[in-house]
Amino acid sequence: MTPAQIVGMDVRLYHSTVALGQHAPWKVIGETGTMRDKPGFGIDLIKRGRAVEAMRQHDRPSIFMPMRGHRRVIREGGATVVAPGGSLSGPENTMGKAAPPMTGKAALIHIFATGDPAGPTWQG
Repeated sequence: MTPAQIVGMDVRLYHSTVALGQHAPWKVIGETGTMRDKPGFGIDLIKRGRAVEAMRQHDRPSIFMPMRGHRRVIREGGATVVAPGGSLSGPENTMGKAAPPMTGKAALIHIFATGDPAGPTWQG
């Protein structure tokens, strides 16, 4: 069976989601995500090798949560390291990047605001 066949419609197991996200940032929650919903935010899983190496900015607030491996977060004005169990706020319009460690496995949850109004589960 493929990971997509194992994962159910409303429950996402971390290891199954990691398996699904082999080739790109995996859309976990969102209009086009595995869990199709529009709750006012989206969630992506980003694994090593899928992280953007260039500095960039988001036009809406974000939260970054390492699930495996630490991340060196570089932003305008400084840098810090965030490990699993920690989280980092990414204010809108702030340049930065969250680089994975030099070796080992790494996975990062990216939670980001969307333009959708928060509300009951979307039935699209």
